[in-house]
Amino acid sequence: MTQELINTAIMEASTDTIDPSTVTTLLSSKASIDDNGNILINGKDVKTAVAELVKEKPFLGKSAPVNNGVTLSAVERLTIARQGVK
Repeated sequence: MTQELINTAIMEASTDTIDPSTVTTLLSSKASIDDNGNILINGKDVKTAVAELVKEKPFLGKSAPVNNGVTLSAVERLTIARQGVK
């Protein structure tokens, strides 16, 4: 039951990602529920943790504008991330 609550909270906070199930897999093992019933990931609320993950791994976001205003596809962002280009 506890893991279901954690997974549901992460999935709900991951609607702006290309793959909420991957985000859930990456974060669920780091999640806990505090004494007040709040779900925390590394001590942070779920939305913050998801946002930080997408910032670390921008290819997980639905779209990522580049400095010149061009929006890259998920495949393009993944290719760039694998090449180490920021």
